[in-house]
Amino acid sequence: MEFSEWEKYYSQILLDFGYERAKDEESAGVLAELSTGKNLGGVEDIKPLLVGKEVYVFGDGPSLKETVDRYTFEGTLIAANGATSALMAKGIVPSIIVTDLDGKVEDQVAANEKGAIVIILAHGDNIPALNEWVPKFTGRILATSQSAPVKHLLNFGGFTDGDRGVFLADHFGAKRIILVGFDFGSDRGQPQPEDYEDEIDLSDRGKVKMRKLTWANVLIAMLDNPAISFFR
Repeated sequence: MEFSEWEKYYSQILLDFGYERAKDEESAGVLAELSTGKNLGGVEDIKPLLVGKEVYVFGDGPSLKETVDRYTFEGTLIAANGATSALMAKGIVPSIIVTDLDGKVEDQVAANEKGAIVIILAHGDNIPALNEWVPKFTGRILATSQSAPVKHLLNFGGFTDGDRGVFLADHFGAKRIILVGFDFGSDRGQPQPEDYEDEIDLSDRGKVKMRKLTWANVLIAMLDNPAISFFR
């Protein structure tokens, strides 16, 4: 998805969460500066991994660890942020990591050293994380923004790390996009964030997370791509 199409959803997200576009744009500028001179990749690096391929996108849901323990996955593996840790614990290096540098980022750095391409997102809340972690990546990275892309930054659409992984695979025409660890609800085809109430707290932070899950659900459904399915 190009930013011109993504922007209408992005504008709604800004309104819903009260985020400031200016902060996202500031963060994009920070990432552009930090990533200059790094082992910076582009579309040509990820396109061969996705076009016409079977792609597994790993979310960091409660079922992820058990699923990774029980099954073997062959194809292009996209890890959404914290899902990287579960894969690396099993000796699995993802092909691509989509991250806003939250969670156990040292596992993402280690995976990057072993060949994983890390797609780093800039948004208004992660400027300190960008400053801390971007200099530590030594392998190939791509820089992306939540707001309009600037300089060498890219934007393929999506909001949370999980649905951005799905948007990425959709953008490049993956043959199959299989979602693993996307535990929105008991019926994998109809994710329901309220089913997470036993998994997360209902503090203000917990409620924000539930709203993010709702948005992830809506955005994935909005793609209306028959290639997308939930791992069963």
